[in-house]
Amino acid sequence: MRPFDWPGTSLADKEFIGKGRFRELPMFNGRYDRGKRADRYRKVAAEYAGLSKDTNDPFLRSYYLRIAEEYLVRADEELRMSEREHLAALTSAADLPPLKDSAA
Repeated sequence: MRPFDWPGTSLADKEFIGKGRFRELPMFNGRYDRGKRADRYRKVAAEYAGLSKDTNDPFLRSYYLRIAEEYLVRADEELRMSEREHLAALTSAADLPPLKDSAA
């Protein structure tokens, strides 16, 4: 079976690595897990917050704190986008009210 014959995939989801071999790209086919990414961002934020506590240099302390805060914002954004995608998936065209004909 060729890679583009796999269920739920297309050739666009693959990267050619030579001699008829393909490698699956991780950002396609719903494999992008926003929850895991948010957790990873929170871990990185915790590491930078720890670095800020361990340093004596005021410049580095504020620098590390700014980076930690940025990663927390990224984590929150990933979770917000995950919730938005979830709500969009629950909403279908059948759930929406019919369009009113302006000519009538």
